[in-house]
Amino acid sequence: MFRLENEYLMADFDAMARLIRLENKACGRNVIARPASDSFRLVARIGDNWEQVVFAHEQAFELTGDDTHLTAIVRQVATRDAVRPLEIRLEIRLEGRELLFASSLANRSDDLLVTDWTYPVIGQIASLAGSSPDLLWPNHLGERYPEVTRTPGDWHLTYPGGHGRGASMQWMALTEEDQTLALSGRDQAIYSSELSARTRPEGLVTLEMTKLPFARPDETWTCPPYLLSLYTGSWHETARQYRDWAASWRRTPAPPEWVRQMSGYFLVINKQQYGEEFWPYDTLPELYGYARANGCDTVGLFGWYHGGHDNTYPEIQVSPTLGGAKALRDGIRQVREQGGHVTLYIQGHLLDLTTDFYKKRGHKLESKTRWQTPYYQTHCKSHNSRFLANYTAKFFASACPSCPEWHDEMAGKAEELAVLGPSGFLYDQIGGMHPYPCFDESHPHPQNRPSLAFVPGRVKLLERIQQTTKRLDPEMAFLTEHITDVYSGWADLLHGMYVNPNPPGGGHNYPELFRYTFPETFVTIRNGKPYISERYLNFAFVYGLRLEMELRYLDDQDAIRSDRHPRERQLAAAMTDFRKRYWHLFGSGRFVDTDGFATDNPAVAAKAFADGGQIGVALWNDTEHDQAVQVAVPGCAWQETARPDGQNEDNAKPGHVLLKSQQVALLLFAGKKEE
Repeated sequence: MFRLENEYLMADFDAMARLIRLENKACGRNVIARPASDSFRLVARIGDNWEQVVFAHEQAFELTGDDTHLTAIVRQVATRDAVRPLEIRLEIRLEGRELLFASSLANRSDDLLVTDWTYPVIGQIASLAGSSPDLLWPNHLGERYPEVTRTPGDWHLTYPGGHGRGASMQWMALTEEDQTLALSGRDQAIYSSELSARTRPEGLVTLEMTKLPFARPDETWTCPPYLLSLYTGSWHETARQYRDWAASWRRTPAPPEWVRQMSGYFLVINKQQYGEEFWPYDTLPELYGYARANGCDTVGLFGWYHGGHDNTYPEIQVSPTLGGAKALRDGIRQVREQGGHVTLYIQGHLLDLTTDFYKKRGHKLESKTRWQTPYYQTHCKSHNSRFLANYTAKFFASACPSCPEWHDEMAGKAEELAVLGPSGFLYDQIGGMHPYPCFDESHPHPQNRPSLAFVPGRVKLLERIQQTTKRLDPEMAFLTEHITDVYSGWADLLHGMYVNPNPPGGGHNYPELFRYTFPETFVTIRNGKPYISERYLNFAFVYGLRLEMELRYLDDQDAIRSDRHPRERQLAAAMTDFRKRYWHLFGSGRFVDTDGFATDNPAVAAKAFADGGQIGVALWNDTEHDQAVQVAVPGCAWQETARPDGQNEDNAKPGHVLLKSQQVALLLFAGKKEE
């Protein structure tokens, strides 16, 4: 056994470099109930076999070290059928309250390609403080799985991003009472990666990090390090450390002023994939009127091009049947003259296989699988037709963002369409998506490595679009979809994925995870309805999100024109007016989650926004019963309690408020400068 120990942590490792004891010395509990099966796991291609697995427990280790450093070396690896000249070096250092895990692979085999490298493997953990920990999981804005050891299963997230499910950050944590265990990556490259949490029926959870190195013969590959921390305190400390590290390489968003002031996004599909036209260009003033009535100030046009939504990408042309270029320019101008904004949709990721662009040039730019076929994505749009729903899926290939020709194409779209007068462009999907390894060796992938094809190339693409839009007009905005740390720095606003409240009675959405780590990133709620429900409004209020509503189909058109949802419309307008009165907090302030204040009722959602010496605590009663709550901000004096309905509190009980079901309130305090 080897022990690393200082005044904060005690960590023991066995002869296979497995973590067998981890103790926060402030509380004296070993959180490792049982060692993980392996300290590492490796998958390699040998010949035609793409899944030769190397398990740590089948290898011979050489271990050396002292009180703060451990080196474990495997001189050669044993696979199922042979011994291979691949040297694995593991370095573990104890630095303050953290264990740093570094590793390298020296591949001296002439026929072995390392595709997967899983290290470190942390577990198996039953408890941090005597019960069952919650899992904090960076899926999009974030999720929280209560008492995760009581829910057997495997969780996986590709990083960065993923459609439907994808990691927005390269860290995860377990938290229980006042104890936090966090596993955090420090990969600036950034490799295609995966985060995993595995819970066994015995009530034990293991945390894993996997990278796709594609380490070739005669190459030594060094894995970016990981940090493991165990401490007394909240997960916010890990988030702050991760934010500080990310600041060394991540661009801080710098959106135009109108985006900073933007209250809501009114998404409209002018023409659907199946050919139905809902909103000719001359209806833009009408649409802006609906937007304003529902608390939104920006109309986002999707499917405004002749082929209709999710069709003909990247060939998008002004539609003569929707009114032609003059009508579109005139409509945009009229909205802007009324103080509103219009953005135009551009697909930034997909290639329609039926277009001339694809047949002539696009097929050379698509990301290729190991089979040398494209990564396909299908989209099928229908509203009432079962024929359309079941039998008309449209196939798209995914563009490889390492190709400079794709950068030119995307930047050229902004230059071409700027003459229409929009306030900005939404480039769909390129704020996330899976980090596909690309096997087309004609593409200029960094280090000729498939797992670096996606992220570095996409960063260059995002930078190119950001620079192009601001060269055309400093106030022109660049919006995109999905939520990640690495990509969001280049966007002015994110059209979020699954950014919505939990269903009544429970769920796992935990948006404070990303919002606290990167509070300067502007994100819309994701709401595919022609109205904004009260719970969606309150969710946006308490987390500082921009509003969103969408008109996609015929029924949505009927709903908005007939004013089918008057109560929701009135609530949305009132909420926007209310937030605008305190925009120095909700729009320009800093989301600080639960830092710096306390409440006496955990049933009421409470989140804080800071602006200089003023703190605003947003409250939301998302229960079925009346809730009384007292808010205290040490070092600050209560100033005001305000509600969207105008029924503000008197001074009888400073910092105290009674909320009925689905009521919200804002409590303002002043007296302490933000740190």
